[in-house]
Amino acid sequence: MRFFILALLLLEREGSPVAAEAQIVQAVDQYLRKRYCAVVAGALLGMIVQLAQPPTNTEHSENMVTDTEFPASHSEQAPTQSEQYDESVHISRIQLILAEKRTSLAVMRTGIVVFTLPMSVMTVLIATSRYYDFLEAYHLLIPLLVLCAGLVVFAVYLVHRSIVRIRKQDVLIHKIKEQDHRIADFLGDGV
Repeated sequence: MRFFILALLLLEREGSPVAAEAQIVQAVDQYLRKRYCAVVAGALLGMIVQLAQPPTNTEHSENMVTDTEFPASHSEQAPTQSEQYDESVHISRIQLILAEKRTSLAVMRTGIVVFTLPMSVMTVLIATSRYYDFLEAYHLLIPLLVLCAGLVVFAVYLVHRSIVRIRKQDVLIHKIKEQDHRIADFLGDGV
C-alpha cells in the first residue's frame, strides 16, 4: 500500500517529466504483475493512473467541438494522449469485468454439477425400487431425500446468483461500450 501511495504522490507532483511518470507506472505495473495475475494488475494499474490524473478543466470542455460537427474524415484522426489513456482505462475495466464474468460462469458450472448429484441419486433409487420396500427403509430414505432436496435448492441458488451477476456485468460492459465507441467496434454484441 505504501508503494501505491508513493507512486500516486509522485504522479500528482506538478512539473514532473513524462519519463519519470512512465518509469513509475512501469514499476507499479511490474509490482502488480508479481503480486496479482495480469488481468487484475492491468485493471488496478489503470485505476491508479486514473486516480493520479489531474481533473480536467470544465471551461475548456464546454468550448470543445464534438465529433458530430466534423466530417467523418476528421473524426478518424489519430487519438490524442488523453483519448488513448481513456481507452486503456476502459479496456482495463472491461478486462476486470470479464474476469468476474468468468468467475460467475464457473459458479454456474458448479451449480449445474451440484444439481446433477441429486438427480443421479434419484435415478438410482427409482431404478432399484423393486429391491426395497419404502416403509422398511424410510429411516434411510427420508434423510437422503432431504439431503437431495437441499442440494437442489443450493444448486438453484448458485445458478440464479450467477445469472444475476452475469446480467449486471453485461450491463457494465454495455455502459463502457457506450462511453467509448472505438471499443464497441472491437467488442461484439455477445460480450
